[in-house]
Amino acid sequence: MSVRRIALGGAAQQELGRDKPRRQRLGLMFLLSLGTGGVAGILAFIIIWVPTLYALANTAAPVPQLAAKTLFPPAAAIHNTVNVYDPPVYRAPAPAAKPTQASPSPSARPSRSPRPSGTPQDN
Repeated sequence: MSVRRIALGGAAQQELGRDKPRRQRLGLMFLLSLGTGGVAGILAFIIIWVPTLYALANTAAPVPQLAAKTLFPPAAAIHNTVNVYDPPVYRAPAPAAKPTQASPSPSARPSRSPRPSGTPQDN
C-alpha cells in the first residue's frame, strides 16, 4: 500500500481524492479542540460568577452572628517566664543498689589447669 502511494506521486493522489480527507480530518480536529476549549472557558466563567452574583443579590436578611464567649469560656492568663540559659536544677543522684553476691577476685598467679565454669553444659 505504501509503495503505491509513493509511486503515484502528489498530483495523482490529488486526482484520486486522497488528499481531501486528510484536510477534513485536520479541520475537524481543529474545530473540536477550539470547541472544547471554548466550552470549558464558558463553564469556568459560570462556575465562578454564579455563586458570587447569587450572594450579592441575597443580602436582604443578614445571618445572626454567634459570640465566641457563648461557645468558649475565657481562659485565665498564664504568666510564666522561663529562662533557657539558666543551669538545670541540681538533683542528688539515686543511691546505687548493693550487689547481692560479690564475684571472686582473680588470683595474681594464673593456674595451670583450666577450672570448670559455673555454668552447666548439657552435651
